[in-house]
Amino acid sequence: MIDLLLAQYRELERIYGERADLLGTKSGVMNTHTPYTTAVQLYGEGLFALMLTEPAAARIIFDKVWEIEQAIFARVCEATGAHFTRVQLGDCSASLLSRILTARLCCR
Repeated sequence: MIDLLLAQYRELERIYGERADLLGTKSGVMNTHTPYTTAVQLYGEGLFALMLTEPAAARIIFDKVWEIEQAIFARVCEATGAHFTRVQLGDCSASLLSRILTARLCCR
């Protein structure tokens, strides 16, 4: 998937030159979902049960998602020549969790 995204950027760069951008990285922002929201999108509602019954397993999923997101943005930055100055995280699915469960899983 990332290779297709980078190929699309190269085509945009061919057409638009320096004005081409990918995921807004040239503005210096890493704009992505939190690992929790991405994990819910990938794993489904079963993640809620996993968070309650096997919180360590859920934590492994969150950590892996974050690792993958960082690797994707590293490749995008390499392709675009961008450097991040800040990270902007969206957390659409967080409203589905209690404050106590969120604190238990997300705060180390």
